[in-house]
Amino acid sequence: MTEAHLAPPQARAVLLDLDGTLLDTAPDLIGSLNALRVENGLAPLPAGHLQPVVSHGSGPMIQRGFDLAPTDPDFETLRLRFLDLSRARVSHATRAFPGMDELLETLDEAGVPWGVVTNKPGWLTEPLLD
Repeated sequence: MTEAHLAPPQARAVLLDLDGTLLDTAPDLIGSLNALRVENGLAPLPAGHLQPVVSHGSGPMIQRGFDLAPTDPDFETLRLRFLDLSRARVSHATRAFPGMDELLETLDEAGVPWGVVTNKPGWLTEPLLD
């Protein structure tokens, strides 16, 4: 059988990453990190400095935002405070990326199950999905 006669493969399910794929959460995460910096007497950082790590979780955000190693004695305190600040502004500026609503509708109409995967804690994920 030639390739021209093969039917295209059908997806049995689609899994979408939450941060940076389905939703643009960067503005809220960067805002939370910069609020933490201000609380600690530091100036906010430009979004471009934090953007490369924004979807990698709270640890890399603290590393980049405070230039600290995870072994630093202040690291965990800062990371937990960052999560508290993130909870308070979890969806102030977060939006679905263009075309995502249509993609999800198309998957639903085609009967293709879809889900979301993330490294974000559930107590931050659920409000975003609502």
